[in-house]
Amino acid sequence: MKQTNNAFLKDENILTLFSLNNLIIPEIQREYVWGRNTNVLEKFLNDLKESADVCDTCHHVHGNNNINIGFLYSYKPPYVKLENDRYLDEFLIDGQQRITTIFLLLLTRAVVENRVEDFCNIIRYDEAGKHMSFSYKVRNLTQDFLLMLIRHIIEHPYKETLNFFLTKEYPFWFLAEYNEDPTIAAMASAISSMLKIFPSNEYYFDYLLESVHFWHFKTEATSQGEELYISMNSRGEQLSSNETQKAASLPPKDQIIWGRKWEEWQTFFWRNRNKEAVNINADKGLNQYLSCIDSLERFRYELSTKDTVSEEYLGNFHADIKDIDIYMDALRFICDKKNFKLDSYSYQEWYDSFMADIWTELNKNESSWYVSKSTYNNDAIAKNKAMLFWSWMYYYKLKRDNTIDSSEMLRLMHFYYVRYHCYKRSARPLFSIVEDVAKNGFCVFKQLNGNNEVIDDEDKEGETDSRLFSNEEIVLSKIFNLNPTSPFALEASCWKLQDLPYLKDGKKVGGNTINEFLNYIAIDNEQKAIQDMDTLYSDFKSLFDNAENFNKVKSLLLFYCDDNGDPFWQRQSPYYYSNYECSSKKES
Repeated sequence: MKQTNNAFLKDENILTLFSLNNLIIPEIQREYVWGRNTNVLEKFLNDLKESADVCDTCHHVHGNNNINIGFLYSYKPPYVKLENDRYLDEFLIDGQQRITTIFLLLLTRAVVENRVEDFCNIIRYDEAGKHMSFSYKVRNLTQDFLLMLIRHIIEHPYKETLNFFLTKEYPFWFLAEYNEDPTIAAMASAISSMLKIFPSNEYYFDYLLESVHFWHFKTEATSQGEELYISMNSRGEQLSSNETQKAASLPPKDQIIWGRKWEEWQTFFWRNRNKEAVNINADKGLNQYLSCIDSLERFRYELSTKDTVSEEYLGNFHADIKDIDIYMDALRFICDKKNFKLDSYSYQEWYDSFMADIWTELNKNESSWYVSKSTYNNDAIAKNKAMLFWSWMYYYKLKRDNTIDSSEMLRLMHFYYVRYHCYKRSARPLFSIVEDVAKNGFCVFKQLNGNNEVIDDEDKEGETDSRLFSNEEIVLSKIFNLNPTSPFALEASCWKLQDLPYLKDGKKVGGNTINEFLNYIAIDNEQKAIQDMDTLYSDFKSLFDNAENFNKVKSLLLFYCDDNGDPFWQRQSPYYYSNYECSSKKES
């Protein structure tokens, strides 16, 4: 037994867990839902079955290696005082989906393998049918169902006892209310899957009891346990998608190592959750980022193959656990200001805005990340978010084995931060651009040699510039490649200008935010370029920091059109106008 900070961590098998503990699912816990998610449930069941070495002769499992299925968190409720009691109540904090699945599987195999009496002894089912070592107190109805089910199998101890879960011809005691209860419906579905997956002529009961293990983390009856219980259950509603992916992603080997990492990731998103939300929840951030990772790896895979990839395959695609680990490190890397030596820049406020954008996207309730070759033109929202995330994520993956060049990474982050805000959604060439930056450094677009490739990157909203790089990006690359003596000063002046609200919001301008104003900037003289940019910045500040001046300019731009008759504003709703374009003639 390992004791750390008043907590106990044990490697326990199922026999020990059910026979020596009173495991209680408290009322506040989420429902059991794995039974309704067949992809997760059946993968979990198949992993257990395939880990068992079944004898071809006697059909029993012999000398099987242990399989650890992750962590189980519990704590003793405040009313537990007698430490010398043989059986103590343990409230489950986390692990309900797995332990409930194992309980149902053990019950199912007890019926099929004629081990009902052994099962009842292990769970300490009393003759009155009112108590057992596994109590499901989410609702009284759920507990009543389990006790009635066990009584039923005691009275009908033969293999076909549970077939009504397959035929849906329920016995008299199966109340109509049971069908309406989400947990009971999920349990019924789970038992049906178990009957289908595990052969009736093989014997798994002892294997499940002895070889299937949890790392059982127990806190003592203190506020530490209650706080952990509250914080872990505040993270989600029912089964969150990251828990679903956790079950699907954790490899059979090294589950302890990856299980601990997953808990670290959950803690990271809990600390960075939206603390001002009505329902504080950390699952949103983790779910969103996992979706972002999946979409990045899925799209890369699509682009790398000439074969048609089925929508069914793409819909079930999940990133490899090692890639998830890399991208989690990447997010933690960019969240730490110290990695970028921002004090070297005279202007660094854009970084705070960038990080605010990152967490705003991650803490949304629902948000699409799906980008596919087949639906590319319709994936406008997802492609735009790819500008904000995929660039630095992929760069970090490419450079993780070498020393990360923080200045290079920061330039890349800003480049795509501007693209995100001006809606230049070129997702397909993103990977080749990042690869070039990782290989050659941020000498942006030197590889062009004067050729600005045209790409097929139109979406429903009609991007105005489908070229690989916008005019503005090309001119700025020339400025930044002057071999300046003080590159931080040059870029800071440019970034400060680009970050002005009036210039940053540039919907449908194809990556040109300050393009027209570059005519007034010396692009062949470092110090003069800095001076010109700072002058422009001061002019804009003096104009738009004054509310009266700003309102006059807005009223003029509402009625000012370009040569084609297109206005310089973008209507966002019937109630207001915003996003003034920084395209041709705006300098007028």
